[in-house]
Amino acid sequence: MAVDAPHPLEPLDAAEIALARDVLAEAGVLDAHTAVSGLALAEPAKSAVLAWPGAPVTRQAEALLVRRPGGQAVRALVDLGEKAVVRVEDLDAQPAFTGEELLAAVRLVRTDPRWVQALADRGITDPRSVQVDPWPTGSLVPESAAGRRVARCTGFVRRRGAVNSWARPIAGLMALVDVAAGEVLEVVDRGARPVPDEDGEFDRPPSGEFRHVAPLSITQPDGPGFTIDGHRITWQNWELRVSLNALDGLTLHQVGYRDGDELRSVLYRASLAEMAVPYGDPDPLFEWRMALDGGEYGLGTCVNALELGCDCVGEVHYLDAVGVTAAGDPLRRPNAICVHEEDHGIGWKHTDPFTGVAQVRRARRLVISSFYTVGNYDYGAYWYLHQDGSIALEMKLTGIVQTKAGEPGTADPHAVEVAPGLFAPHHQHLFCVRLDMALDGQRNTVHEVDVVPVASATGHAFATVTTPLVSEAVAARDADAARARSWHVVNESRRNRVGAPVGYRLVPHTSAPLLAAPGSAMARRAAFAAHHLWVTEYRPDELRPAGTHPNLSAGDTGIDTWAQRDAPLVDADVVLWHTFGPTHVARTEDWPVMPVARAGFMIEPAGFFDRNPALDVPPSHHC
Repeated sequence: MAVDAPHPLEPLDAAEIALARDVLAEAGVLDAHTAVSGLALAEPAKSAVLAWPGAPVTRQAEALLVRRPGGQAVRALVDLGEKAVVRVEDLDAQPAFTGEELLAAVRLVRTDPRWVQALADRGITDPRSVQVDPWPTGSLVPESAAGRRVARCTGFVRRRGAVNSWARPIAGLMALVDVAAGEVLEVVDRGARPVPDEDGEFDRPPSGEFRHVAPLSITQPDGPGFTIDGHRITWQNWELRVSLNALDGLTLHQVGYRDGDELRSVLYRASLAEMAVPYGDPDPLFEWRMALDGGEYGLGTCVNALELGCDCVGEVHYLDAVGVTAAGDPLRRPNAICVHEEDHGIGWKHTDPFTGVAQVRRARRLVISSFYTVGNYDYGAYWYLHQDGSIALEMKLTGIVQTKAGEPGTADPHAVEVAPGLFAPHHQHLFCVRLDMALDGQRNTVHEVDVVPVASATGHAFATVTTPLVSEAVAARDADAARARSWHVVNESRRNRVGAPVGYRLVPHTSAPLLAAPGSAMARRAAFAAHHLWVTEYRPDELRPAGTHPNLSAGDTGIDTWAQRDAPLVDADVVLWHTFGPTHVARTEDWPVMPVARAGFMIEPAGFFDRNPALDVPPSHHC
């Protein structure tokens, strides 16, 4: 008999993860020589979810496993109702690294005689004083390591009691580790250079005294305006579900807005599907750094436990998540998702110039957030739902810039000197969000809309030019601020009161695309970042733009290959892939810890409603 959860998209709980582990073990699929890279809900088919509760949906768990010592990856599917393994298949790819694998790599490097000798040659006599940083290698690995599950490790001198080891990078030293075999394959020593003598501490002000900040109290005497039932959230006119995906992190499901008596669908699923962090420094110890943090580390596995008054303030509700250890045991991730409301300034206002009477409404928004720490960087994902029907994602970037040692006072075209002898190489943070649109149903069309000047008597006229993106091959597009370009998703089968198709538009914040040279390793692996927008026809196995498992992949498995099939996109089940993010040329002000930088986008109703949907927001008692 199938096991029916309260909702087909409800994440696996600890008992279900333990059950899946036991079923895999009893079937001989999971043993002491196998590491679990991931174990989570196998999301049911979209058609099954949309038909629920009219038809039962079987609960299934997907497990990603790595055989040791060879590193062969395996995907297994477990039917939780039948308590049976229903499919096992070898993967021609590598899933994300586990935390246990990376910690083991650190221990191996610290005790490797070649590493210890290289440290001694630099006057470092205690290997325990060195912070070892494991990195994914991308596709740039020696031929001798081809086909192996490898990571690279670099080192930083960690002073006793210090909170920032990235102040003291060890130049010219790197190790290559097979994390499945538990073997240091190679230690590369390109010669010693001085370690920067930089303090780099940020847990206390340089003056020794904190500035005075007056208390700021946020209260809601009547409690929050949202309700949460399991992972379902209702707020104002919004309804949606949330979960923490091991690779994508915070994920929204079945987002709808109540318009009168009707709950109207906007999105079926929205997630941060991948992020590329390529470095632009040709130094041999940096040119291979081109992380795909989603597919190589897994954002959900890097999630922080959020704290009231620090990460979130006000009337806050937290949602825990359940992950998995390398042994397949359930792992509770407390306070992984934060939900709260916040004031958002003026929602709308007009003062009658003849009577002086003002009508004003203050806006508030619902904030759904998670924070992830990936090595030296920290990323906050903040989804905002607004009373006027718009949705925004803001990525907050902070943490510590990656560093290298150099000659103090020298100019480096590929890096900025942030402290004497300490340089931060230029790099990019390119986030790709996957938006599975569902405007009043699954049949939508995407139009590119430009605003261009047109000839007129005064020369002042301009007009919109609308171009439908009719198929996948023509739907790789770039933002254009000079044309105020936006992309409109419409449902031709439903019209608003002026006869236009209902729709939403994606408003991009213009940013540089991927700067890596065409044909380069990073350009092949992160082809999605070459354009700001791709549109594809929905396919259930296409959830990540660099491919499902980009770890150690050479590329050619993602969105650029999907686009070549050139599927039609008119009145189709469309998925938008939007890439955005900063090209980071560091400042001295980014050291020793980086103030939050922000990047994001908005989708807003464009003809979806017949009038301003926030007209029913009441005035505050001050207005």
